[in-house]
Amino acid sequence: LVNNKKKRWALMKKTFLMIIFIIVIVSVSSCTMEQTNSKELEQVTIAEAGQPIGALLYIALENNYFEEEGLNVTIKSYTSGKDSLNIGIIEENANFATTAETPIVLNSLNNKDKEISVIATIGTAKENMAIVAKKESGIFSSNDLNGKTIAVTANTNAAFFLDVFLLFNDLVDKVNIENENPEAMVDLLINNEVDAVTAWNPHLTKIQQELGENATYFSTEGIYTWTWNMVSTTEYVTQNPDITKKLLTALYKAEIFVNEKPDESIAKVADHLNLAEDELEAAWDILNLELSLEQSFLVLLEDQSRWAIENELTDAVEIPNYLDNIYLDALDEVKPSSVGIIQ
Repeated sequence: LVNNKKKRWALMKKTFLMIIFIIVIVSVSSCTMEQTNSKELEQVTIAEAGQPIGALLYIALENNYFEEEGLNVTIKSYTSGKDSLNIGIIEENANFATTAETPIVLNSLNNKDKEISVIATIGTAKENMAIVAKKESGIFSSNDLNGKTIAVTANTNAAFFLDVFLLFNDLVDKVNIENENPEAMVDLLINNEVDAVTAWNPHLTKIQQELGENATYFSTEGIYTWTWNMVSTTEYVTQNPDITKKLLTALYKAEIFVNEKPDESIAKVADHLNLAEDELEAAWDILNLELSLEQSFLVLLEDQSRWAIENELTDAVEIPNYLDNIYLDALDEVKPSSVGIIQ
């Protein structure tokens, strides 16, 4: 009986040690695999501004398209494309950033230390921005803005649009302009701290929900087309062509997903941006979410350079050759049909 107990105890001890051994082996193997996978993924940091027009970026993140292409992407978020570029890339050395075209123009005119290259436009919109006022303030037409105070975020595409709008409507030097942060626009208008604001989505949609029929809108349609662009330093893309191509491949996968599954795309982007789906749906149909590099984009950069020079936003006096700020190679490989720039 004693011998049987000893045998059972020895067997139990042996079994227990074997289990522990297996657990250790599995744990070590798992850690090794994670470390190996982590080493295989190339590290990329993207500075972005949390706007619906950047939907392809968020879909690529949510669907793990970057990982599929061998990239481990870290996101840094800012309140505007201007900050994504000027702080994210210029000051904090992010590898890529999403931004509208105006910060690109101002950088090309004013910053000679880090040359910026556009690798693709990832979204456009003709009505993603508007000047909004209250009807109860007696503003129903553009003439009613005469003598009023309009809030705008300086050195952004909103400032460019506002200046063009004022020129079209003979209101130059006839309004007061205040420089305000984009996230402040909703409260400024609702609380009557200004007479009108120049806002983009998602702030524009929130204003629409707050004011309803009490709002008067002056949209960009027929005046200006917003572009949202993926940019990097010229030095980085020329030294890392494979990473740049992988990034655009992931975004192209996102473009296909958006076209095939719009409802699911809205849900994913709304979740990523912490927006209600109905808020995003209101803006979704005006967004053109596809990769491109069009000749019209070059023309827009040149137009905004003239505007910046005329408004003394720069000491530069000549318009740059913006072909030097376009990196065509990656998109030409990933989606050649979307490259319309004449070289």
